[in-house]
Amino acid sequence: MIEKLRASWIGLAKWYVAEAPWIAAILFITTLVFVAGAMSVGWKGWIDFVSKDAVHGWAAAIATGTAALIALGIALQTQKEKAREAKRLGEVLAARHRDLLEVVVHEMELQLKSFAGKSFSENDLATDYRPTIEQDLISTRKKLESCDVAALLPYSESLAAMIVATAGQLHLAHSFAREPGNVAAVAGILEESVERILTAHSCTAPAFDRLVRTHLRIMKQEGLGD
Repeated sequence: MIEKLRASWIGLAKWYVAEAPWIAAILFITTLVFVAGAMSVGWKGWIDFVSKDAVHGWAAAIATGTAALIALGIALQTQKEKAREAKRLGEVLAARHRDLLEVVVHEMELQLKSFAGKSFSENDLATDYRPTIEQDLISTRKKLESCDVAALLPYSESLAAMIVATAGQLHLAHSFAREPGNVAAVAGILEESVERILTAHSCTAPAFDRLVRTHLRIMKQEGLGD
């Protein structure tokens, strides 16, 4: 119930911000009409009118309502600015993590190739090889866990989701690698994880192009990159 009320309030607030110029114009015109009508009765009538308690209450209500609307508008504008700032930070981190994701893909592909070059009896991980693959999986997973997913989320939900999901999958692969008979399962997880990180890597392309490649191109054109 509270979430529904909150959603309704946010929707109303967004509508107000979008329609604020029209609302202000209507209030301004209404005030002008009111003042013109009151003054049409002459100065004495105007003074008598504005001295009434009802008019004082009406004016106070308008002032209070206007102040509340202005405060709401400022709060929403501040919220929008914070959201834009969070997205900008996420964009910078996405560009920064692009190379890291390439390293992760490379490591997982090497781990997959290591399976292809070995013959495990009874479809099992050889005892002397198991510690190596376990350490490789842990190392790769820690690289993903070092990513600031919370900061990436405002920029790209897909990027954040792929990183979190893949880290979880690698944790599962590590568990499987410690048990006999799980070579196919570990290999399957690695194949799927490679696809996920390639998807995450593609999500970083717009940020990397805008923040890095564009500036490198400008520097090259200006002869600063020579």
